[in-house]
Amino acid sequence: MSAFLSSIKDGFNKGWSEGTIESDSFPILAQEIGKRLAKPIGSFPFWVYFIIVTFLTGLAGVFTTINQELLSNDVIINHANITLSIATYFIALLASSSTDLIFSKEESSNKHLKALGVGMLLTGVGLFWLSVIFPKHNTCALFIYLPSFFGTALALFTWWIANAHNPNLTREVKPEHINPSGAEIVDDPEILQKYKIE
Repeated sequence: MSAFLSSIKDGFNKGWSEGTIESDSFPILAQEIGKRLAKPIGSFPFWVYFIIVTFLTGLAGVFTTINQELLSNDVIINHANITLSIATYFIALLASSSTDLIFSKEESSNKHLKALGVGMLLTGVGLFWLSVIFPKHNTCALFIYLPSFFGTALALFTWWIANAHNPNLTREVKPEHINPSGAEIVDDPEILQKYKIE
């Protein structure tokens, strides 16, 4: 078991440092996850989109529900409403991110990454239903919120992995792409095809 976990850790570390490994199992998936976790770290547009659009704007409905519960005339806060609001946020984000992984057209996306997307989606559906059921059968607020918090963390992780290669969020301008006038040189075949003169 320790050799299996060690091979996964090695794959992750090689992916994080842009190395490659030659195998066809969990280390390949760990390598791809490592690459996708590391790539957007230095991208300012990625962080802005992640924090403002994906996280804060996405949680607007949750903040609204919490505000309504706090301002209501009821003495007891209805935790079921809050967990349901969190659950609807994370399942929507997780479903769209998992779908991006499953149907990605990138050559670097392999069958392991697509399988990860399916696994994340199924796990998210399970956590969603636990978020709906837990408030009915638990009185401790900590246990009530656990599935929702795990689901939100899983959804944000999946979004990060799915969007790590999104060129709109992680576009890098390399020195060789800049001409002396300071304008960026476009060498992307898809962009050039749009402006091709026949």
